[in-house]
Amino acid sequence: MQRKEAMESDPVPFAVWGQESEKPVSNPSLGRTAYPGVLTLCGPSFLLYPSSAPLLTEDTEGCLLDRTTAQELFGTSKAVGNTLNYQNRILTVRGILEGDAPILLLQALPEDSDMSRVSLSIPSGTAPLKFLKEFVNRHGLSGQWSSLRFWSELAHAGTLLAPAVLLLSALFSLLKTTFTALEFPLPFLACLLLCGLSWFLLLWLCEFSFQLPEDFIPTKWSDFEFWSRLWKSKGDELVLLLTSEKLGPELPLFLNSLKAIGFGLLAVFLYPISLPRLSMQQNRGLWGTTVFFLLLAFCSVVFTGNPDFTENKLLWLVPSAYLWQQALSLRLRLWIRCLDKECADTALPAKRRYRIRRL
Repeated sequence: MQRKEAMESDPVPFAVWGQESEKPVSNPSLGRTAYPGVLTLCGPSFLLYPSSAPLLTEDTEGCLLDRTTAQELFGTSKAVGNTLNYQNRILTVRGILEGDAPILLLQALPEDSDMSRVSLSIPSGTAPLKFLKEFVNRHGLSGQWSSLRFWSELAHAGTLLAPAVLLLSALFSLLKTTFTALEFPLPFLACLLLCGLSWFLLLWLCEFSFQLPEDFIPTKWSDFEFWSRLWKSKGDELVLLLTSEKLGPELPLFLNSLKAIGFGLLAVFLYPISLPRLSMQQNRGLWGTTVFFLLLAFCSVVFTGNPDFTENKLLWLVPSAYLWQQALSLRLRLWIRCLDKECADTALPAKRRYRIRRL
């Protein structure tokens, strides 16, 4: 397969792999033994663990190890450079895998044949189903395909659940204020403008994309069975993802998705009894709370040491955006109330109050 793919004009990196559970791995010098799952690989390791140290395809004397197994074998998670014994093969630890699942990853020998899974990276700008069909036909493969991107997208949706509910609640508050200002043109236009800005702020913070996947676009306008076939294929892919055994890189993605969905639902559940009770009546309190949330985000970045948090707009801006939207909605309601009271006191005729009729 590798030789045939290398002859293509645009070769695609792929890896053939298989996993066995609870195999004995030992450290003879310390007399310690662990039983991780052993993932045998033929191809680049970054296709399975992109955030971990790479294991070269020709490196049959190296391996990658998770932190838990490294702690059991060597007494420390910083085990790079140490050696271990697996089935009479002396392997040197080249890097540590991310995640808590006990895994030993090594390159396959020519006699290894127990590998039944293929992982590959689909080039950007190509239709996934069409590309997979060409790849399967080129190498004579059979079986079912699923996208690991589904778990990442599910985790992303879980992280967006609470911020989206938070900002949408503030947007609905602005819309409610807008409908109370139908009789007054200037406040009405101001409310509409703020609603539009709030909507684009929500899309920007949540990084919403309007791009439609190419697989969701029919190739012919007269292909009336396109949507039924697409629905069936996506349904089969989802069932395969949910029911198949989670191996290798799938397990941490699956667990992260469950955590993200769980914490997102918990945050949405806690929302009605927490943040709606926080309203800024004074400008000093609004500015002070905004500074507090920015300092809290900064301390979170420093404490966790995660470089991804420095570019996370949700962490930095969502609480402040919610408070400012609520404060603006409150001030608009007070403005409209004052105008309504002035109109009632002066008893202006109806035609002088610039009524905007409801459609």
